[in-house]
Amino acid sequence: MVDEELPDEVDKPQSGSELLRVLVVEDDSDSRDALAGLMRRCGHDVFTANDGAEALEVAAGCQPHIVITDVCMPRMSGVELCQRLRQELTARPHAILALTALATESWIDPAPANFDEVFAKPIDFDALAARLAAYARLIRSWQ
Repeated sequence: MVDEELPDEVDKPQSGSELLRVLVVEDDSDSRDALAGLMRRCGHDVFTANDGAEALEVAAGCQPHIVITDVCMPRMSGVELCQRLRQELTARPHAILALTALATESWIDPAPANFDEVFAKPIDFDALAARLAAYARLIRSWQ
């Protein structure tokens, strides 16, 4: 779930140099649509999927820089999705961020699941936007 208090203004990239391809994977349609909308307001190119199985198909086509995935979903969990993305895709995402409503960020150790970061729900959008901006700078420095 995304915080009900959405920022009036979000930091948009100053140029196309920070635009990321972001894949949002969330089985709750309201949360998925809200998070995708917020990512678009930040200027990112956003793709969505309802669950991990669909996300594998979408990721193969869009080759996302960042995947933001719920942990608990039907058909394929975020943990399995993360493992399969890292194993199967030729163009792997640069970062996979997990979302969980089960507890705080400290509840899940991102290392065994191979997540880069874990965010608790409701999502602190300012913190997430700041992390995406940092990933964008890092990714662009590699290119």
